[in-house]
Amino acid sequence: MRHRSSNPSVSAAPSAPPHVMSREEATQTAKRLLSLSKAVCIQHVVNAVTQVADDRVLLARNGESFKVMLAPVGVNGQYPVTVETNQLDDVAIRSAIEQAARWVGAQRTSYFPLDPPSAPDVPMKPVSFIPVKLAHDTTIAAMTDGRRSAVTQMLGAMRAQHVTGAATVALSARSVIYMYPDGLTAFGESTDAEVIVNARTQGTNGVGWSAATARDWSRIDPEHVAAQAIDLAQRAANPVVVEPGRRTVILEPTAVAQFLRHMDEAFQAQNVEYGTSPFSKGVGHGTRLGQRLFDPRVTITTDPADAEGGYFPFFDTLWYGDGLPSPAMTLVKDGVLANLSYDVAFGLKQGKTYSVPPSSYRMSGGPATVAEMIAGCTDGIYVTRFGNTDLVEPSTGLVTGTTQGGCFLVRNGKIDKPIKSLRFLDSPIFCLNRLQMIGAPVRAAMGTTPPPAALGFEAGEQWPFPPVIVPPLMIGDFNFVALSDAV
Repeated sequence: MRHRSSNPSVSAAPSAPPHVMSREEATQTAKRLLSLSKAVCIQHVVNAVTQVADDRVLLARNGESFKVMLAPVGVNGQYPVTVETNQLDDVAIRSAIEQAARWVGAQRTSYFPLDPPSAPDVPMKPVSFIPVKLAHDTTIAAMTDGRRSAVTQMLGAMRAQHVTGAATVALSARSVIYMYPDGLTAFGESTDAEVIVNARTQGTNGVGWSAATARDWSRIDPEHVAAQAIDLAQRAANPVVVEPGRRTVILEPTAVAQFLRHMDEAFQAQNVEYGTSPFSKGVGHGTRLGQRLFDPRVTITTDPADAEGGYFPFFDTLWYGDGLPSPAMTLVKDGVLANLSYDVAFGLKQGKTYSVPPSSYRMSGGPATVAEMIAGCTDGIYVTRFGNTDLVEPSTGLVTGTTQGGCFLVRNGKIDKPIKSLRFLDSPIFCLNRLQMIGAPVRAAMGTTPPPAALGFEAGEQWPFPPVIVPPLMIGDFNFVALSDAV
């Protein structure tokens, strides 16, 4: 059960980069709370977002939130209670603890179950973690002048080419600590950044979308992102209708990431056991571990220390076992299903190594470029991005969505004409067996930024998405099922 005491604060752009809770500050505060709690989690998040469309500022937000999770002493068989506060002085902390106790009592008469997931107890002893580098000062500094100059550059590029559109710059910094009486302390700090440009030609319905994302702001080139979106919009002017059907498709990395965005659920062991994963033989009939399920060129790994993405090397979900270490793992090796992901409770019950769900992963690549894929395609469709992707059938991995932000017909090795959006219905499990060409993997921009502050901090936690590093792909017999009004 969670209770949110307030929405994140909204303020004007600061004159100096924000301060994010350090390891020392987090440790000192957690120790204060640990004398009154069986477990403590403190999270500090700073978000800075600017969205501008047609020279109008739609959103300019600096959001900051402290979240404190407490498991009050003397309370057993209860889920932890989450309270949120923007102040960590003694009076505010005491108020938060009293509030947590009230909510714990409320659980006894609510419809929430009283017992957390049953599993053998695991001692929260001191452990070592995989070393990671996820936080960058360049990203925190960009929350002031950096994001404003980036928006100016991108809008200026669109004006120069006589296209309209929108530009978004979103930056995030986060630090979190988990502390237990047995000595386990897990601390992590991270930053992330995303730049997005939507461009549209005037009078010809040409649309182009481009984005870049990185933990280190210095790796993002806003002018290059704008140039790509403008180029796509100009080339996509006056799109024509093409009938849906099964076609060869060339997917940019962003389209691949959107297509695969529900794959982490397929790798979760409980879903496999319950028969709601393509990797299950059916309820009670075991898994497909050790079977070749994909093209032999496909290898999928998840690693907290991945140089282009990475994530905290411990469980970080405000749930059972948070703060426990998580290893790097190979999920698919040369097309063979090699491992599944077990959460702490289920892993302990099954005697398996537990690991963080693979929402951040890397897929192996190949030597092909997108230009070479187009040159090698006789009749197909080139897709820059998918939108509105939803999981339709978990047991097969079937996904639906629409093409967006620039879609083109390919004929005889060349871009023939821009086409209107299409809806697809297909499964990554099937498509990764129909690969024709594979390119070099890159971190893909997911194209989603924090929602307005009115939706509350809980909604904002959905961004940034964990890093996904995937290649462009050329796939045969991709199933387009209908025309779409999406742009």
